[in-house]
Amino acid sequence: MLEDLKTYKQAIFFYEKALELEPEDSIAHNNLGLIYEELEDTANAEKSYLKSIEIKNNYPADYNLGVLYRKLNDLTNSEKYIKKAIELQPLNQYACYALGMTYFKDKKFHKGYPYFMERPIIGKEKLRNIWDGEILVNENYLDA
Repeated sequence: MLEDLKTYKQAIFFYEKALELEPEDSIAHNNLGLIYEELEDTANAEKSYLKSIEIKNNYPADYNLGVLYRKLNDLTNSEKYIKKAIELQPLNQYACYALGMTYFKDKKFHKGYPYFMERPIIGKEKLRNIWDGEILVNENYLDA
């Protein structure tokens, strides 16, 4: 509730108290990581996600850690943890989309495109696919 109200420092306090009572609560560690990430405290977010995974391999922490690593430009670890999330939930469109975005950021477009196409429906429909896989050459992109 405190997280929803964006009273993050209070939420951290209560998660820490909960973890004093139940230090092996992987969900609480993951949720604490989300709050730290919201506060842009990436070191503590990473630490919380890793602790959650150490306690119990779980989709949310693997996914969240993979996305955090992409934000930090650690694309190798991003791919590793998002793939672990996909192993746990193979049909999860969010994880597939996240892996596609990691490949895109790493300029592995052909590898990322199939995952990107698994993106979840937002609103009424997916974005229309306008690329047919043809190699595109444009001098404006060569310098990027």
